[in-house]
Amino acid sequence: MEFLDPKKVLQEAGLTPGMIVADFGAGTGFFSMSAARQVGPTGAVYAIDVLPEMIALLSSRAKLERLPN
Repeated sequence: MEFLDPKKVLQEAGLTPGMIVADFGAGTGFFSMSAARQVGPTGAVYAIDVLPEMIALLSSRAKLERLPN
């Protein structure tokens, strides 16, 4: 089984610095965190999930990793 690398997937999707991204069904942020790094401080990532606790967890992780976008 091959490991899914979110950075590689997002690069293949064409993410570049400054982009605005929406992650629907973000869960714990598997793609959101990588997307935030790739779009950088001039970009933004909007994480959306039906479970408020997932968004709370993702927000905490983003703060810990100093990803304000």
